[in-house]
Amino acid sequence: MNKYTSACKHDDVVKGLCYGGIARRVTKVREINSTNDNVVLLDAGDQFQGSLWFNIFKGREASLFMNELHYDAMTFGNHEFDNGVAGLVPFLKNLTFPVTTCNLDASREPRLQGKFQQHVVLTKSGQKIGIIGYITEDTSSISNPGDTVSFKPVVEAVRKEVAALKTAVDGLDVLVGGHTHSFLYTGKQPSNEQPEGPYPTIITQSNGRKVLVVQTFWAGKYLGFLNVTFNSDGDVDSWNGEPILLDNSTEQDPAIERILDTMKPAVEKEKNKIVGYSAVYLEGDNKVCRLHECNLGNLITDGMVTFHASRYSQNDSWTDKPIAILNSGGIRSPIAQGNISKGDVLTTMPFGNMVDVITIKGKYIRAAFEHSVEFYDPTDRPGAFLQVSGIHVTYNLCNEPGSRVVSISTRCGDCWIPRYQLLDDEKIYRVIALNFVIKGGDGYTVIKNNLIHHTEFNSLDSNVFIKYLKSNRPITKGVEGRITIQNNCINSSCTIRLSLLLIVCASLMNIMGKWS
Repeated sequence: MNKYTSACKHDDVVKGLCYGGIARRVTKVREINSTNDNVVLLDAGDQFQGSLWFNIFKGREASLFMNELHYDAMTFGNHEFDNGVAGLVPFLKNLTFPVTTCNLDASREPRLQGKFQQHVVLTKSGQKIGIIGYITEDTSSISNPGDTVSFKPVVEAVRKEVAALKTAVDGLDVLVGGHTHSFLYTGKQPSNEQPEGPYPTIITQSNGRKVLVVQTFWAGKYLGFLNVTFNSDGDVDSWNGEPILLDNSTEQDPAIERILDTMKPAVEKEKNKIVGYSAVYLEGDNKVCRLHECNLGNLITDGMVTFHASRYSQNDSWTDKPIAILNSGGIRSPIAQGNISKGDVLTTMPFGNMVDVITIKGKYIRAAFEHSVEFYDPTDRPGAFLQVSGIHVTYNLCNEPGSRVVSISTRCGDCWIPRYQLLDDEKIYRVIALNFVIKGGDGYTVIKNNLIHHTEFNSLDSNVFIKYLKSNRPITKGVEGRITIQNNCINSSCTIRLSLLLIVCASLMNIMGKWS
């Protein structure tokens, strides 16, 4: 990847400006293992999705390379369920290390029996380390786990598991975070990411016990490293370490590169097809697209509208579907200025959703936009925040949730010159959206429960986007004032919320945690 976590192109390779990758990660992990005692290697999940590799190999690549790294344990991220239980089981069968998740109820799913544990206890130098993993409890609404599994409230499940571990370990010492892509760092930043808090962030419990919170961005650009020393009572005594930037100074393991070389042809064949050209940088970072209008969101939703307008054959208007919405959680990566490859598109839009159409009353559109900012949080950044085409929306985030929409205007379709009119609560609108949202994903039950009709077009989102890119060269899309935030009383915080995905209870010296 380049420094923006989009695809690393030829010029980046020549200049030595590529980051991350499994071959560098293996080199660095083995180096740490060779120079430190009592190393624990952990992963907070979300190995699925996010790359063309996953789209082709469906998790086989993740299990292969994770086994090469000899992880001690991992937990599930919500994306492990994106292809349902059926897509997860082969991955779990291939793993040679344990998976721990304490709040997943799979009692009605025989395919997951024996495939994960409530907790894991490791022994290093005679000391026991308890590891408790958990998954975000809203996985059912943001992924596709199906009806045979459910997700218990996190706090209750973790407390129960910590109590069960008390006979083996002393208490809670380290939290290894995932899911939110937060970047914690102390000191001068090593690349372009802005730290959201110190590494580690220290939380002092009511009993005076210190808990160290660590998290290291996403996509494997960094490797988290934390060295912890405990006193004779088992309490945290001292610590050091920072996320390690996996840049050109870390050599790529030759054995791993040979394995990659056998897999690359299938990936490269699809990845290198040029499907468009952008004269501008297309912003897809979740720190932008999940909080504000972003030009990549504008571009994707415009493509959705154009796709349906091009199929419209009536002579009395330009389209009957002038509005599109997109949950920003569906935007996974930015796209750099220059040629756009199919690999860029599939990295940005890896989920394989369908671009469908619903009819729905205006009042439920308004309610959907209230949900878009109901949990607005600069730290957690939920993926429900809507990017739009054919809509102008204004929010006041100082208002209470449910009352934050100030105004909504919609673009007319039954007109020859598109213009915007205030949303009519009782009018029936035709709205283009991904089937994920239509089915209630990212918490959009207001759409699922109140739509009048759902028309399925079997049009893959990435294909719709590629068609738009091919017919619009060069791309010059900008930020256009589609989404306005009048007041924002919600401030970013260094506090890490309970979307953290891995808990480590330790009584040990020299701990190293890793997550993607």
